[in-house]
Amino acid sequence: MKRDNRQNKYKKYNRQNTQKPRMIVDVKLKDSIKRYHALIGSLISGILFYLLLVVLYSNLGGGHFEIKIKFLIYLFILFIIIHQLFIIFVLRRIKDIKNFYKNICLTIIIFIVCVIIMIISLQFILPDSMVFTHRQCDKLFHHSFIPNSKGVEFNSAEEFETNYVINSMGFRDKEYNFKKCKHCFRILMVGDSFTEGGGVQENESFSNLIEVELNKLYNTEIEVINTGISSNSVVLEYLMLKYKLINLEPDMVVLNIDISDIMQDSAYLKEATFSSNMELMAINGCGVTEKDYKIENIFNVKFFKLLNNIADKIIIKLGIKMKTVTRYPKKDIMITNNNYLVSNIKEVNEYWDTTFIYLEQIVNITKTNNVDLIIVTYPWGHQISKDEWSEGRKAFGFEENKIYSLNPQRRIMSFCKKKDLTYLDISEKFIESKQKNYYTYDMHWNKRGHVIASEAMVPVIIENIE
Repeated sequence: MKRDNRQNKYKKYNRQNTQKPRMIVDVKLKDSIKRYHALIGSLISGILFYLLLVVLYSNLGGGHFEIKIKFLIYLFILFIIIHQLFIIFVLRRIKDIKNFYKNICLTIIIFIVCVIIMIISLQFILPDSMVFTHRQCDKLFHHSFIPNSKGVEFNSAEEFETNYVINSMGFRDKEYNFKKCKHCFRILMVGDSFTEGGGVQENESFSNLIEVELNKLYNTEIEVINTGISSNSVVLEYLMLKYKLINLEPDMVVLNIDISDIMQDSAYLKEATFSSNMELMAINGCGVTEKDYKIENIFNVKFFKLLNNIADKIIIKLGIKMKTVTRYPKKDIMITNNNYLVSNIKEVNEYWDTTFIYLEQIVNITKTNNVDLIIVTYPWGHQISKDEWSEGRKAFGFEENKIYSLNPQRRIMSFCKKKDLTYLDISEKFIESKQKNYYTYDMHWNKRGHVIASEAMVPVIIENIE
């Protein structure tokens, strides 16, 4: 009897000891399967979500090549963030996964919820400077400032952070009376982001510096109104002068032509509205490109602005070369920055001809209204020195350690001489300067650059006033 009891206890002991390792193996196997299912589910849902957004974006039409690269970087960063959230919060929390497809649905739901939580939380956490609140699309002038608005702009390389205060006229300048006073001499500075003062404070722009200097020299009050808006070109400036600026009763217009205008003019005209006799009436930035502006409005959410800065830094650090192209389909003829710096290419000649047509119309408006006109051209950093704009030029497709020609400026000078127009090219002033006048990453002038521009323009303006 005792022997039987000992044998039973021995069998029971052996049974317990032989089953325990097997039980441990089963638990580990089940855990591995759970983790494997959750991991595969998160990967599949993330990849599907990624591909869905890529397909949706590719069908929105147009878009800068650089923007598309950034968008893919956004998605990649989003996928990494959400995938890590899955690992932390899902794989360690789920105790029982009975169905592979249920797991996929669960991970997709959590994926979307996590994205929404991040977007909402960052909207409150990040500073207001992450959002543009002072620019808008425009049905007449393609794009414009929002009157009586404020904003902050900076570049991802942290080279500057500038405040924008837009006056009631819709310009980045102090308030002026719409109607010119009897004893005032009014000058309108017309141009793009260089004139707007991209990269510097409003009081540091060459328009403001010129106004201060001129008022030291004359008893008469001289107003220099900065009407520059980023990405404006000769075509848009013609529309602004025709419908808006001429009503400000200027005595003088200083038209600052940028070398990018030649490409942008033909691009903007693809969105133009013409009258029956082919007169340019409007360029609706809220029409054909409305979908693009909707995308940009989405990116105004602080979360996407943050990712935009991250993408900018990645692009700059990797030295990715981007072609500057328009928003239009690939079948259209595109030109790069490299090409439109060469003046003897057939396609580029067509773009130049378009610019000169509308430049001549600007001349006609000023003559008709007895307004003095000064045409000014200026260089980009890669036309001045190998060291100016040394990093930012890479993203535009310009070669390192190379100085590009001033052919665009010479071509405009040739046109002005034929038409007997007052013309000034300030490139030599920048070449003579031994200081750094451009940012390293951003293409615009720093404070010193605006000082050089103002010092170069003042003598010519004084000569025309007198």
